[in-house]
Amino acid sequence: MAFEIQIQLNGQNAGTPFNLEDLEIELLFDKDAPQARVTNQQWIFVNEDAKLILDHINSGKIFQGIDLNIKLVQDGVSRDFRRLLDFTQDHQLSSNKVVATAIDAGGIDWMNTNIDSFTFEYLYRKSGVITKDDFVFVPYVRNRKNNAVDGFILFSQIFYIEIELLSLVTESSSDVGQSATVIDVPEIFELIAKIVYGTLLFARLIKLFIDLFDLIIQPVKYHAGMYVRDLFIKGCEHLGLEFESPILTDKESPYYDLFHLPKKYFTPETLNEKIFGFLNPDRNEQNGVYQGTFGDMVRQYSELFNAKIIVADGVMTFIRRDEPVSDGPEYRIPSVEIEESKKNSDELRSTYVLEYDTDPTDVNTYEEYHGTITEVKTVIPDGAIIDKSRLVGGGAEVRATGLAHGRQKKKLNRNEEIFNQIIKVANPLIQLFRGIANGGIAAINFLANSVEKLNKVFAFVGLTGIKIEFPDIEPIPTFNVHEIIDKRIGMLMLEADVVSVPKAFILEDKGGGDPKGYRIHPSNDTIMSSETIFKAYHQIELFADVGTETPNQWVRYKAPLVKFCFDDFLKVYRNSLILDENGDEARIESLKWKPMKQTASIDYRVREFYATEFTQEINTPDGK
Repeated sequence: MAFEIQIQLNGQNAGTPFNLEDLEIELLFDKDAPQARVTNQQWIFVNEDAKLILDHINSGKIFQGIDLNIKLVQDGVSRDFRRLLDFTQDHQLSSNKVVATAIDAGGIDWMNTNIDSFTFEYLYRKSGVITKDDFVFVPYVRNRKNNAVDGFILFSQIFYIEIELLSLVTESSSDVGQSATVIDVPEIFELIAKIVYGTLLFARLIKLFIDLFDLIIQPVKYHAGMYVRDLFIKGCEHLGLEFESPILTDKESPYYDLFHLPKKYFTPETLNEKIFGFLNPDRNEQNGVYQGTFGDMVRQYSELFNAKIIVADGVMTFIRRDEPVSDGPEYRIPSVEIEESKKNSDELRSTYVLEYDTDPTDVNTYEEYHGTITEVKTVIPDGAIIDKSRLVGGGAEVRATGLAHGRQKKKLNRNEEIFNQIIKVANPLIQLFRGIANGGIAAINFLANSVEKLNKVFAFVGLTGIKIEFPDIEPIPTFNVHEIIDKRIGMLMLEADVVSVPKAFILEDKGGGDPKGYRIHPSNDTIMSSETIFKAYHQIELFADVGTETPNQWVRYKAPLVKFCFDDFLKVYRNSLILDENGDEARIESLKWKPMKQTASIDYRVREFYATEFTQEINTPDGK
């Protein structure tokens, strides 16, 4: 079967556009690659095709584009190039002729056009693509900078509590001893009164103890966020795409559980307005979506991972910028005249920086600064050059992620240590007296119930002026501060309840989906370090040979006129790897094919290690 080009408008077979002879298809393999697109922007339709378009416009659908499908067919194999006639751009209308501008539909250009057309807030509040069930609630603890005043208050108040408890136990023990030897009714009532008083005092002391913990240490709280892979999946779902990524969706990847904690500005008052924050996850009140457009999120994490996106066949793929999407080359450039060649020396960067942000509301991002910024210098040793004044090229490239580290709590701070050490001593006494006090509370509540029955008798006989009231006392709950403090280890730590810079960290599920079981991964600091990510995803941009990645040194070539048929096109479609005329592996940068003329021009590059004198210096400061 001979090669042919079929045209469809809105799914219907159409005639031949007036300028089809000029059809050009371009393959690009850059950071948003690979993409195959029709470069022709304007198309000329006549006769029945023009009438179909005019009827569409006259029916009030000028803002709804018309599908233009260009299908290349040969021997039962076809490739479709979907375009959209956009009448908000340059166009001309007449009774028998229409000139219209076409844009990509479903490719990377279409993606770049639509990627910023919606926010994640819209996906949650309006479209329903994201629901509250998609949120993951991360437990966090307040980890404020050590404060001497807080420490003094904490120590003095706990010391006061212990003195009061010891005094209460000693006095009660003495009274019990006396009542056991001398049966004196007034003294028994006095002992009962003291037990009541002691019980109420103990309850008050325990409340004071808990209040101290809540105000100075503060209980575990929760923020809502989402896994980064789910943010990509939801954004793609809205666009009718699936999502794949060896970085984010491969369960063997260290970044599979990469978590995004968005900015947080509102935290409610809780515990009788003593503190702020959510003490329990609240799917109705808390919002965990990324704050920005889908495009903002894609660009932010592309910056972090030096990644590119590929949109093809209804799938968006997120991979490292240089990763090919095939196993090897299939096409070889024939022996043709090469028009020009040049080195990629313009890509040399003498300084390359990958950096996270610090969060001004979270001192932990300053105190644990290591891994926040990595600066890499490409240098030439002194002995390798004669005259430094003649050095040219270089420059700096800064890759700023706009993300802050989420830091893991690894040890107790000073106030927590004070609380923990004192409670170790006082806890047996507290638990003992709690049992005694709860026995007293049960007796008091029983007495109160009996008195209430007596009040009813008084009321029944008309003695309404007599009413005895006892407060109903709640039992003192189990309160193991030592255990509560120990469980804080491994959680996300924040200085404040607000988050002014979004955080990215590896989240480990140790509770089977129970929010109480989420912890920052113990290797998070290493996995998310700027130096680790630089070596895994950014080293490919530099010229020095460090043994882990092939240096970024190439020679560029241009083959201006190559015979090129549909079979050749299929070999390079989404595959940048080719062989040059010498049989050496090369990579296509761009290829322009004219199907009607069966010719192509190809820009490609071949690796050549032409500058061997470079060395590399990596500096990841610790903030000291």
